[in-house]
Amino acid sequence: MKFTLSVKLLERLLQNPKFSFYACRKMSQLPKVFVRHLDEEQTMKINFIYGSSEFPDRNFCFLRPKDEKVETALLRMRSKIQNFIAQKNSRKKKKLLKDEGVELPPVDILLVRDGVRIDESKKNNEVWTSGTQMKINDYVYEISENPPAVSHLSLPKHIMAGFPVYPKITLEFCTKDESIFKWYKLIKRDEYSQNKSTDIVKIKNENWLKLSNSFFYITKENDIDSKLKITCIPKCREKIGMEESAVSTTSVQPGPGRCPFEDR
Repeated sequence: MKFTLSVKLLERLLQNPKFSFYACRKMSQLPKVFVRHLDEEQTMKINFIYGSSEFPDRNFCFLRPKDEKVETALLRMRSKIQNFIAQKNSRKKKKLLKDEGVELPPVDILLVRDGVRIDESKKNNEVWTSGTQMKINDYVYEISENPPAVSHLSLPKHIMAGFPVYPKITLEFCTKDESIFKWYKLIKRDEYSQNKSTDIVKIKNENWLKLSNSFFYITKENDIDSKLKITCIPKCREKIGMEESAVSTTSVQPGPGRCPFEDR
């Protein structure tokens, strides 16, 4: 049975950290290749997530010259993906791909428009445009030109309980009013049972508790000694970009207590 995802449903899925691009590929909604290119720049940024049921999703990012042949760009992508898969499949993490007897997994990458394979002798800026699809083995991606994007995201170095925390953020092709923000705090293992499991996201053996869905967050006393994390999904009307995140470099510190002006 074939169906399409509404924008609102896709937003809800993207807000769920456990929803992966692999799951998206299992539906009719095609994952995206985000391509950023500006007239005044000589390079273009190509960004996509690739993974499968056998290994976790990974964000691949390439900065390629606009006048480069598509064939050269695809060769570089193929090599990087092959190395990633081989490393994940290797039982010994220290085993190098240069060792004899280690075969690189087959990775076929091509670009298609209207069902016809694109001539790879063309230049990047002629091909990586809306309407073109990228195929990696059995997976198909749609190209999204100049999508909403987060070019910078960070948190303050010093965070105190009881005060609002605002991220330092730079957005492209969108505004913060339409974008989706989420706040988390890092919790210890013994705090896991004290919270709803649906509010906890496990990333690389770390447990993050969901706190808020707003642009800024007002810290509380129970946030003391915990690091904070913010994620942003850039959005502009129907277009949704790639999620970015930032983690505070230090833990939340106790506030100064009651300020004199509060007693006036």
